[in-house]
Amino acid sequence: MLHSPASRSSDKARLERQLAESQALAHIGSWEWDVVCGQLTWSDEHYRIWGVEPGAKVDMDTVLQRIHPADRARVQRIIDTSLQDGRPYRMEFRVCRPDGSERIVEARAQLELDAGGRPVRSYGTAQDITERTYFAAALKRVEERYREAVENAAEGVFRTTRDGRYVVANRALARLLGYDTPEQLMAERTDLTRDHYVDPRERARFLRLLETQETVQGFEYEAYRRDGTRVWLREHARVVRDRAGEVHFEGTVQDVSDHRLAKDLRDQLLARAISAQEEERARVARELHDETGQALSAILLGLRNVQDAPTREKARAICERLRDLTAHAIRNVGRIARGLRPSALDDLGLVPALRRYADELEGARGVEITITDDGTARLPPDVETTLYRILQEALTNVARHAKARRALVLIERRESLVRATVRDDGRGFDPAASRRDAPRHRLGLIGIEERATLLGGAVRIASHPGAGVTLIVDLPIHNGD
Repeated sequence: MLHSPASRSSDKARLERQLAESQALAHIGSWEWDVVCGQLTWSDEHYRIWGVEPGAKVDMDTVLQRIHPADRARVQRIIDTSLQDGRPYRMEFRVCRPDGSERIVEARAQLELDAGGRPVRSYGTAQDITERTYFAAALKRVEERYREAVENAAEGVFRTTRDGRYVVANRALARLLGYDTPEQLMAERTDLTRDHYVDPRERARFLRLLETQETVQGFEYEAYRRDGTRVWLREHARVVRDRAGEVHFEGTVQDVSDHRLAKDLRDQLLARAISAQEEERARVARELHDETGQALSAILLGLRNVQDAPTREKARAICERLRDLTAHAIRNVGRIARGLRPSALDDLGLVPALRRYADELEGARGVEITITDDGTARLPPDVETTLYRILQEALTNVARHAKARRALVLIERRESLVRATVRDDGRGFDPAASRRDAPRHRLGLIGIEERATLLGGAVRIASHPGAGVTLIVDLPIHNGD
């Protein structure tokens, strides 16, 4: 189809208008420089980028004067190099507009060469990238603050791939797992299922939880440190997806080994308490059956004999024996009751109750026990009861296990606390080895520590094999008690 000159002129004007509108929308201007004659031609959008009225006369000297002084020499050097080697260039620089504002421009250029390889024309585009540059700088600052927050966090912070490889780790996580740096951790621990989890099934459970609910709160598991030791971790994690849709897991990690140890000790203490309760019930039942029950049976039989006695003298003799037997039964019942809850503790206080218990141990085990105090007044009921049970446990341990001949208990009040010290001359032991190698044999100490902890107290123990044991218990006495 043929077009008339008028039609072709209209099409050209329309295309030029569309080009100008596109440049304005994209903030991209175009330019052309006749290198031979020095003529410079700009599009309207190029004028707007530089803050100059469209159509105003411009030349290369004007252009260079509008470039920020700090960028000017670099721009001149890039242009000169391009004119020499004929290669295109791309560069960024700041423009100082007549109104005093600054814009950041990205310029691109191509060169047209003559038959001899000399440049005759340079042309290209300039795009206003001010907002994009400021946004990128702001985003970089945010990322730097985020990285700084992650690096300085007290908790371990991580991001992993789904197949179990660290891509982000902070210093706290590296220290927690025994590594010198996060980089070392990420380089060495490349398969969490194999390298991290003590029980690989926990990794599978962790993945199932994330797949079904995309977040996990308070996930606890046991992990390996770099040296092969173990640590209990509590993890909070969530699913994140990058721009490509790849799944990652990110979250925080805490060391909860102390919490787990305390829980294990509480479980042991609870089991011991239940066992001790059953043992105590069995002991009471046995004593009631073997001693009190037999005494009552004998009394019942004696009463029948009294009824059938042929003479008054015979009946009187039987009654004498029954009176002695009844007194013995009463003493046994009292002893059993004192073992369950010593009335002397309520009526007379801590020291008399302990002395009565020590007398029973001396008679049963042959250990000489001395109880002394500084004459302090009665303590709060909860403190007296706790301290009585602690010292009862300690003296029982001395009598049963220490092979000691003598033990000393000293109770003294010190400002806002009461201190009880138990010393014996027995065989002693290594406390560190006891804690590490024989947990079943230190349940008595666990019970003492647990009772003291419940009142906010503390327990110290000093001993060496062959040198006896010194146990010190401090319990606070709160103001107003």
